[in-house]
Parts: sequence; C-alpha cells; structure tokens
Amino acid sequence: MKTTAEVLAHLASGNERQRDAYRVLIQSDLFSILEAYTPYPAGTVPIDIDIPGSDLDILCEAPDLNAFEMVVTQHFSGMGLFRVNAERG
Repeated sequence: MKTTAEVLAHLASGNERQRDAYRVLIQSDLFSILEAYTPYPAGTVPIDIDIPGSDLDILCEAPDLNAFEMVVTQHFSGMGLFRVNAERG
C-alpha cells in the first residue's frame, strides 16, 4: 500500500482531475486538520478510474468517534452538503 505522501505526489502530477483534487486538499489544509486521525486519500480519483460526479474519499482512523465528529464539525460544518451520520453500531 502506498503512503499518504506517495498518493499525494501521484495526485499532484496526475491527470487534471487528480491535480484539482490535490490543490483542494492542500488549500483546505485538510491533512493538517485531520493529522491526529491519519488521513489517507482513497477512492476512484487516486487510481484514475473516476467518472463524472465521483468524489474523493479520505480514510481516517478515529478510535474516539465523538472527538473526531467535533473536529470535523468545527472545521467543515460551514461547507455545502456537510453532514454527520451519527448512527453508531
């Protein structure tokens, strides 16, 4: 499995959509904000099989879901389409 840095480098030098994803990730400071949760870019965009409408997934390791929810809500709740699925099984 590639490291986060390797995936980001691939996005930075990839196709137009990948470069756009890279710019958004860097400009949003997402990886710094989520640093404690080991963020990892995933999904169809990094592996170049995305289609129009595909999104970019960010995998995180969050042993304390309440703390994670507070961080993402604090930093991203003002963004369009933001929502938290509070169902926990």
